[in-house]
Amino acid sequence: MIAYVAVLLALYLTWNIGVQTMGVLLGINIGGGTMKLRNGVIVGGVFSVLGALLLSRRIVATIGTGLVAFDITGVIAVMLCSAVLATILAWKRIPISLTYLIIGGIAGYSVGAGVAFNTGLYGKVLLSLFISPVIALVLGFLIYYGIRSFVRKRIPGVKGREVFETKFQIPSILSFAFISFAVGVDSVGVVIGVMGKSFSFLTLGIVGAVGMFFGLLIWGYRIARTVGIELTDLSPTRSFSAALSAGLVAMMFLVFSIPVSISQTLIGGIIGIGIARGRIEGGTVKDILVYWGVALPSAFILAFVFGMVL
Repeated sequence: MIAYVAVLLALYLTWNIGVQTMGVLLGINIGGGTMKLRNGVIVGGVFSVLGALLLSRRIVATIGTGLVAFDITGVIAVMLCSAVLATILAWKRIPISLTYLIIGGIAGYSVGAGVAFNTGLYGKVLLSLFISPVIALVLGFLIYYGIRSFVRKRIPGVKGREVFETKFQIPSILSFAFISFAVGVDSVGVVIGVMGKSFSFLTLGIVGAVGMFFGLLIWGYRIARTVGIELTDLSPTRSFSAALSAGLVAMMFLVFSIPVSISQTLIGGIIGIGIARGRIEGGTVKDILVYWGVALPSAFILAFVFGMVL
């Protein structure tokens, strides 16, 4: 019976990936005018599901055996803490990666319950969470600045530049599919990786794929609105720059089987583009940074208490 509780929590957490991380992706493309909501759900859903089923095994191994091997009680404790915090952040329409919450929860529960975990690997994962948005910010700035300064500005007339933006819809859709695939590999891999000791990979992959798809379908628009409208105005070239920069950073870490916070990395790319343009909503950025600062410690503390009590 307790195993079914873990599966239900995994479904809910991967549902939150659909809401949070995929919502960020969808917001980038809606804000950029690249695609409509329905098409975005289809493309993002298909490629993220493929990523979860085909390549998330490496991240599952990193979390479920390399980092720590929890019994079912530890699995449920970490998942429950992450679910509570993810729900609050989703309600506030603040984009935050479940990777961030789960990594904090793993350390908190391990310390509270006296469970050994790989501190060296944990340090690498923690470092990746903080430096990936910074790298994406720099890449987003450079990619968009290069497109705008060396290509777009050389096109004569407003009409010509509008046509150029329209032609960039296809590269933007391709970059959206690319980063959606990475979400399935990375973010879903982290959630189901906590359960890696208790279930087969096929079962975990199906659970993760189903939960994520329905999260995107049902509630992803809330985060999409924050990213696509409130953070900075986007276009096909800006959407392409944000998704490409985040995808490159995510894949760089995935080569070493190290998970990153893809939603944070995406936001980093968007902020870099906003800086390149000199247009960004400072209040929204400040709110996001504040929640990033408190989310991991909150997950640690809550899971630590669970570890002490259970």
